[in-house]
Amino acid sequence: MTARTSTYDPTSVSAGGFADELVRLEQQAELTFDVELAKLAEAGVRDGARVLDLGCGSGAFTRRLRAALPLSVVTGADIDPRMLARVAAPTVLIDQAADAAVPAVADGSVDVVVVRYVAQHLDTEGRARLWRRAFAALAPEGLLIVIDVDDADWGTVTPLAPGLSAVFRQIAASQSQRGGDRFVVRALAGELNAAGFGEVTPRIGVLSSDDRLMDDFAVHLGPARYLGQVVDGVVSIDDLAAIAGAWETVRRDPAARVELHVHVISTVRSPPTTKERAQS
Repeated sequence: MTARTSTYDPTSVSAGGFADELVRLEQQAELTFDVELAKLAEAGVRDGARVLDLGCGSGAFTRRLRAALPLSVVTGADIDPRMLARVAAPTVLIDQAADAAVPAVADGSVDVVVVRYVAQHLDTEGRARLWRRAFAALAPEGLLIVIDVDDADWGTVTPLAPGLSAVFRQIAASQSQRGGDRFVVRALAGELNAAGFGEVTPRIGVLSSDDRLMDDFAVHLGPARYLGQVVDGVVSIDDLAAIAGAWETVRRDPAARVELHVHVISTVRSPPTTKERAQS
């Protein structure tokens, strides 16, 4: 999902531009989808539910969710028509200026809203609009699922390259300066409660190189992931060389291990009060 207040631009994340970013998104979704799906099931997502993938981007996650929930209607919604063109119907093009509702998605018409790796790219105001859109779309007691990052608990890599800590702090700081937040899961409870949602339940899915080939993790840890940031001036050539060297060390070490943590937050749209029902 992109927006005027978003730190995400699909044309500049990957050095190869839009086409390379589409490939990266597919690889990212393929790597962690099974872990995410298991956490969605724990949160109460069931086949047959009406699901809105809000900020679906290229639909890499949307397509996999449709295959996993064949009885469900899974609608992809995004503000970027270039990305949305990659998603089969049903889709919704969101008006950036719309504040309280998703155009063409009737209020209360979906059972589940999924917001995956969107919140980290928005400032506080942008996230407030996002939660209002989700709240409006959900039926009473409908389920909101937020999948996003906490840079303090993203996972582990062994052997560790301590010198890279400063580089990744620099990347996080750059995103923060542009309005994003790589620690966004820590803010979600307060923001979602303020938007009218109920108790927030955090879950962490774990995927490691015990489960997948080490090279599968290159989409997150390999140097190609950061080429776009070199172009943007966030990461220097020396920094990229350090990232590449650390990744090669991990790849070549038979005792190396990578563990990724996927943060999945769930909450429910609170049912209307007696007073609210009387006023409606």
